[in-house]
Amino acid sequence: MIDFVGDHYNDRWMWALLASFVTVVLVILHHDCIAILFAALVVTVATVFRCLVPARKMPRDRTRTLNRRLHLHLMPGRGFLTLAGHRQAFGKRAMVKRSERIRPSMTRTQRKDNLDAHSIVAGQIHLGRDARIPCDEHVVVLAEPRQGKTGWLARVILKYPGAVFTTTTREDLFANTSGIRSQLGPVAVFNPQRIGHVPSTFRWNPVRGCRDEAVAIRRATAFSEACSGKGTEDQSFWENTATGVLRALLCAADLVGADLRLVEAWAFGNALPACQVLEQAGKAGLAIPLMEFVSSPAAKTTSTIKMVLEESFAFMGDPALAECVLPADDGLDFTEFIRDRGTIYMIAEAQGKSAPVAGLFACIATEFRYAAMQLGSKMPGGRMDPPMLMALDEVAAICPIPVPTFLQDSGGKGIQIITVAHGIAQLEGRWQENGRKVIMDTSNLLILPGVKDTELLRIASNLAGDVLLKDRTEGRFHQHPVITEAMIRALPAWRALLIRGGRRPAILKLGMSWQHPEYKRAARAGTAVARVTAPASRPMLEVQTEWGHLLGGSSQALTQASSSEPEAASLHDPEVVSQPAGTSRVITPPARRVRRAWDAKGGDDD
Repeated sequence: MIDFVGDHYNDRWMWALLASFVTVVLVILHHDCIAILFAALVVTVATVFRCLVPARKMPRDRTRTLNRRLHLHLMPGRGFLTLAGHRQAFGKRAMVKRSERIRPSMTRTQRKDNLDAHSIVAGQIHLGRDARIPCDEHVVVLAEPRQGKTGWLARVILKYPGAVFTTTTREDLFANTSGIRSQLGPVAVFNPQRIGHVPSTFRWNPVRGCRDEAVAIRRATAFSEACSGKGTEDQSFWENTATGVLRALLCAADLVGADLRLVEAWAFGNALPACQVLEQAGKAGLAIPLMEFVSSPAAKTTSTIKMVLEESFAFMGDPALAECVLPADDGLDFTEFIRDRGTIYMIAEAQGKSAPVAGLFACIATEFRYAAMQLGSKMPGGRMDPPMLMALDEVAAICPIPVPTFLQDSGGKGIQIITVAHGIAQLEGRWQENGRKVIMDTSNLLILPGVKDTELLRIASNLAGDVLLKDRTEGRFHQHPVITEAMIRALPAWRALLIRGGRRPAILKLGMSWQHPEYKRAARAGTAVARVTAPASRPMLEVQTEWGHLLGGSSQALTQASSSEPEAASLHDPEVVSQPAGTSRVITPPARRVRRAWDAKGGDDD
């Protein structure tokens, strides 16, 4: 209705003359009181109309006019989302209509009474209306540092109905959400670098379960694809080759009940014992790429593969970081954790181009998503109910999972992904131009102020479309951008441009986690931050003492390779294993392994 009035009754001078004429007639007829009331009514209607319906004439300063209307909570301008458009796509009725597919386990009355069970609040449009996004649509957030993206993400996490997987470089997400999330389900922290003095609550052994070839392939792929591959030709070829080698090493290590330390020793030492373990376990086909790696006469091939593996295992060089993959117990059961609507916080800090634990984080994220997919396939509708959120802040640096691949089918499986990055350059640096296009094509675009990437601003302005505006000089109507690049860059603080599908663009006022009433109550009560404790440490021996007989240089047969209790070996003299580029590495196969008090019953698997 507002658009109709603005399009067909925009001649303000005509209406002003008509109102003045009626007022004069009333005064002449001695109806002074009625004339005063009529004049007041006209002024009121004109003021409300001017506020609700932006002028069709081009403002002298569009950026200033836009920001002034945003501060007054008015419609930003022509071409933006209207109240009618909000009701059709962002309002309560639209969310309830979409919710039947998202939450098939709930009745319509339940979905209508609890919108947070199937949608998230992206922000508020003009006049304070909530703009909601269904939990089956992805979002990509592009913003410069310190623009409020983490506070907005924490606000989404606070009331999310299902399990949440988060990655971040600081402890602020944990501090702003853990207390309230702990009331919904368990809270787990994986913080091997001890950022913000938040302890890790669990450790995870990526080797466990890799005797299943499908598991080994999935985890090896996550490790190798997390490598940047800078300085190598044909990056995909080397990643695939390293994946084949790593999956064989992971499978062999799990067959003998070892952990990632033995995998690293095999990768950079003598991997022939791993080949023997696989052959004795009836997995000779899995050992083929490993044999080619061991026996390859090309030093360049071997060194390039080792370079990929070295980046994957960069964290193993730090004993404090290596401890995070050596659990004293069975570790965290992802399936049960997701079923209980738990929240896991993955905290790491990038050092250089990526974090040293990037490969490990990518592997955990892949397994977490796979566990959710398997759990959701057994639920009504074949999807997660309630949906699960993957809130990936700084994902390109600390958790480089294949986001373009995940986005293509996660929404239909009940997994919502929110990708947070600084700009398209960061996305292209990790997933190339095609990957960046996939991310932006499959996600709703949320751009915060302060962005200086001209290409991103140009793309956003083009996606917002054009609108007819009357030029102040010529007096004719011409097509102009709904929002220019300068207007996007100069948006007020805590505002964002939302481009969702085929809807009109909207400028949202973002809500921060510390503004939520539940967070305020928890902060006053001192329960805003969950109390977490570190798990018990596992006594560790040197890898030579643990699995010296599997490091090579021993003539003993590797019998019972598939058993969880490997055969012991005696101490031998050091063995020099040849390395690429003329280097050498000394490996000492030490004493026989003895059963320790912390070994699990019936085996020694962690």
